[in-house]
Amino acid sequence: MNAREIDRHSAARRGRRPSPEQTRKTEAAILAAAVELFLEVGFAETRMEEIAARADVAKGTLYRYFPTKAAMLEAVLTQVIAGPLVGISTLPFNEGEPVQAFLRRVLLPVLRKVKGSQLEGLFRLIIVEATRHPEIAAVYRRTVLDPMTAFLRSLAIRAREGGELRSNSTALERFPLLLMAPGLMATAWNGLHGKEDQISAGDAFEALLELVFLDEERGSALR
Repeated sequence: MNAREIDRHSAARRGRRPSPEQTRKTEAAILAAAVELFLEVGFAETRMEEIAARADVAKGTLYRYFPTKAAMLEAVLTQVIAGPLVGISTLPFNEGEPVQAFLRRVLLPVLRKVKGSQLEGLFRLIIVEATRHPEIAAVYRRTVLDPMTAFLRSLAIRAREGGELRSNSTALERFPLLLMAPGLMATAWNGLHGKEDQISAGDAFEALLELVFLDEERGSALR
């Protein structure tokens, strides 16, 4: 029995639950182990007992935190993908800030960190395994796609109404995930090609902004 389990059993004998700090540490250790194994061997091939061993917790402890592997995947996607991406939807605009400037300020830095990150690895895992495991697609849609679609659509409407777009078409409102296409394209490309031929999701995103939005100076003049 490891130290974490000894502490847990000691707390139980004293009639007390583990402290909130201990609970957070245990959950973080489990999720870190899950991410590592999902990226190393894939979602389907990862076993719960392997996650418990990697996290240095008892299997029973693991199941108390996450009763199923799908529940663990949801927590992983929420932490690694939804955290940095969906989290930007809570950030306020600066006074008078155009949508393009907002996207460059809050989304571009996230995309610049994608290459070689756990975020890129999990995107690739979803692309590869979601067709064979519907639960992956369902979790990804619930935790990432649906909230991001709603947020990006609101930005598209704001940009069109503010005269920031090169076209007054509502196409971007109908397909708001086009704004996420550079990240997905770079993830797929980088998984297929060697290190000498990699694409930066950030550079691709900037190219898309140039295609969709008016030059910032011109857009400001029109407004």
